Amino acid sequence: MPKLVGLFLRGAALGFAIAVIAVIGLLLAPETRLAHLIFRVDGGMIALGMLTFMMCLTFGGAQIAFYVLMLNDKEE
Repeated sequence: MPKLVGLFLRGAALGFAIAVIAVIGLLLAPETRLAHLIFRVDGGMIALGMLTFMMCLTFGGAQIAFYVLMLNDKEE
């Protein structure tokens, strides 16, 4: 696998991990009462899945963009 593809995959995996930790933090925060909504309402698990998926896309894309910006331009 080329180095650049591996770098992008590592960035995406790191972003996914950060997003899952953020969703768990949201569920455990008593101020948001999000866990109560998700586990007591019909369709709450679908909402949890959508929240997790969208946050994974956001944080994964942000990590990939960070890695792209940190690449050195060796042609100069």
